[in-house]
Amino acid sequence: MGGYVPAGAIPVLSGYLIDFFGLGVGITSLALIIASLAGAALLVLWRRSPHPVNGPEEACRAGIGR
Repeated sequence: MGGYVPAGAIPVLSGYLIDFFGLGVGITSLALIIASLAGAALLVLWRRSPHPVNGPEEACRAGIGR
């Protein structure tokens, strides 16, 4: 359920911004929100190790160590 609340709140917030400040501000804010969330997700994926290893010996055997 954690993803459904932000997924519903972001368009509603953008709709309120469009009503109060105009289409340009609302769409720009929606694009910035989506881009920042995508950037945060990309950083999380880059920092996570693609191969879980138990130590340097296993990493060398798997070909991902030095």
